[in-house]
Amino acid sequence: CHAGKLYLHTASNSVLCLDVKTGKELWKRDLLAELKKSGPPYGPAASPLVVNGAVVLPIGGQDAGSVLAFDAATGKTVWEGGTAAPGYGSPITAKLANSEQLLVFGMGELLGFTRKEAGWEKAWDYEFRAGEGNQSTPAVLDKDTLIITNEQETHALRVSAQDGKWKVAPVWKSDVCGRISSPHVFEGRVYLHGLGELHVLAGDSGKEVGKLELNGEYCSLVRLGAVLLALVPAYFFVVLPMYR
Repeated sequence: CHAGKLYLHTASNSVLCLDVKTGKELWKRDLLAELKKSGPPYGPAASPLVVNGAVVLPIGGQDAGSVLAFDAATGKTVWEGGTAAPGYGSPITAKLANSEQLLVFGMGELLGFTRKEAGWEKAWDYEFRAGEGNQSTPAVLDKDTLIITNEQETHALRVSAQDGKWKVAPVWKSDVCGRISSPHVFEGRVYLHGLGELHVLAGDSGKEVGKLELNGEYCSLVRLGAVLLALVPAYFFVVLPMYR
């Protein structure tokens, strides 16, 4: 939801812009008809990101794709970059290594874009498989470090630039994973849900410093200040004080 408009990425691989007050359709892009591709194996799952007047999404099919940006007012394509098949995680922006960056998951890699005139330019990528089910949205740990997770492991990535060249390297790796639940960061701790447990990792080392049984194979976590809300399969919210 942005500036009185609601942007939707549907399971049938369409992108819609609706008026928030009336629900009137303002524009629509049928990507299935345009590209003849229905998205990744389990269908599109990335939420649209509105940034600098454009709606950004990973698009394409199971073997190839790109990051596409639509003009937020008209739906027209304003820029396109990368060649990766689309992943499931939602794109985000973050300031890393003193640079504004756009972060988008492909099916087999995390893509980093930097600002270039009216659009973005691919600066780096980091190989990271989506696994059988999903790839969650990245989380920012500090000014140059990201947390990414999938169904097998969790990585802390440090992003740096030297002599005009970008470098992305793992600071630590952990076999504690968040599966399809996006990680959350609070006061130097990383929070993940995987296979019925909430895991707490130290951000500087990846060492597990806390764990709590939380029923359900899958779980959606939302952070509100110092509280985590957890939606589990029994369809109720569990409110958890953040680990200190």
